[in-house]
Amino acid sequence: MAKQLSFVAFTQKFATPEACILHLEKIRFKDGESCPHCGSMGKIYRRSDLAYRCSDCGRNFHMIYGTMFGASKIKMLPNSHQSKKG
Repeated sequence: MAKQLSFVAFTQKFATPEACILHLEKIRFKDGESCPHCGSMGKIYRRSDLAYRCSDCGRNFHMIYGTMFGASKIKMLPNSHQSKKG
């Protein structure tokens, strides 16, 4: 059974989009890198905008592609829990 995180622990662990992406990367690529579009096990390149590109089909994708969050209009990390200073 997976360990449950409190809201505070969750927001600390996933405080940035990069932290979320790295976590999703570990889950998606646990059996090796593969393209969700063509299924290729070829090289997957990480782009500077936190997206990925398949070297075989040339298509781009994000870690949330093909997940329940993929078609969502809601940002994956809205930052609404973080205080605004100023």
